[in-house]
Amino acid sequence: MGSTRVLLTAALMLLTILPRAVFANGWLAVKLVLLLVYVVLGTFALKRGKTRKRRLLCYLGAIAVYAFMLSIARSHHPLGILHGHLG
Repeated sequence: MGSTRVLLTAALMLLTILPRAVFANGWLAVKLVLLLVYVVLGTFALKRGKTRKRRLLCYLGAIAVYAFMLSIARSHHPLGILHGHLG
């Protein structure tokens, strides 16, 4: 839970420091939205998922979202790793 708070605090600090730049740089805005998706999937994977299958799917989804966030951070493009394939 502590690392989640750190990530969300860092995201909110970025929003307050760079309010225009967040939305001018599409990759950063996408990354912040995916951070929220990652946190929600993580909470369902760890405790809110009612069935084992749902928790597993949320866990796999959280891993996929995390990997996509990393690819966005490395490429500085909203499509991340898909940029070379789609764009």
